Amino acid sequence: FLARRTTMLRSVCGFRRFPLALASTRRSASAAYEELGLHNLRNPWKKNKRRRGRGIGSGRGKTSGRGHKGTYARSGGSIRLGFEGGQTPMYRRLPKIGFNNKKYEWKPVKLQVGKLQDFVTMGRLKVPEDRMLTMEELCNAGVVTRSKVLKQRGVHLLGRGAERVTTKMHVEVSKVTQGAAEAIEAAGGTVTAVHFNKLALRALIKPHKFEVLPRRAFPSLKVVARFLDFSRRGYLSPEIQFRNKQLFGAVTSEERLRNEHEKTREADRLIRTALEQLAERNEKAFYEAQRAGEASGGGAAN
Repeated sequence: FLARRTTMLRSVCGFRRFPLALASTRRSASAAYEELGLHNLRNPWKKNKRRRGRGIGSGRGKTSGRGHKGTYARSGGSIRLGFEGGQTPMYRRLPKIGFNNKKYEWKPVKLQVGKLQDFVTMGRLKVPEDRMLTMEELCNAGVVTRSKVLKQRGVHLLGRGAERVTTKMHVEVSKVTQGAAEAIEAAGGTVTAVHFNKLALRALIKPHKFEVLPRRAFPSLKVVARFLDFSRRGYLSPEIQFRNKQLFGAVTSEERLRNEHEKTREADRLIRTALEQLAERNEKAFYEAQRAGEASGGGAAN
């Protein structure tokens, strides 16, 4: 009886399991010093994904930790950033501060001076010797797109390909870099940066839509310094004005284009008047012939 009681006590207190626990501890210690290999590599920062909805024993079963009903219990039940339950959010309660004009920043169409020389070399762009090359002629030759020039309000001449410039040309654009200006001037040409407002630029690119070309507006106080600077080849600088008047008789191409437009319109009016007079004479001769035929037909009948 005592022997049986001793055996029961030992089993309850765990004396029989002690050697087994010791053996398992020894095995784990030996496993800790196991040689490192590809078969036992492990990412220490990777956490096992928590499995939800796999029974109540997992701790995340049934409602999967979402609770009962409500916005967060639904699929897609997230609330956008800044939403405060329907009340006026913080970003609308606070006043607006500052101003950003980046959306309306002036960014003319970029044109590399090397591309301009390539079009001249191919013969697609004819360079006049006694006047300035305007943006209208660049659009007509396909160097730049007409719609982009109107949308972005001008052409910006850049200096890439400056080593290929060999043709003497006089260019009138909206904006020019110093490298591009020096490359064209080294070949014997000139560059003039001229201000165009939207109406004046549209009149330059599409003159056929105007009966009378509007005058170009003077630059605003924000940008007038750009066109007074000789290093930027601004047309208001004394050096550019003196040079252009000596070479072309005018600072910009405005007066020349205006005179050409008036001559074209006058020629169109003369042609239109001649056609109207011709149509009127033809109509009058037709009616006279018709009346003569009716009179001769009536006399023969009598």
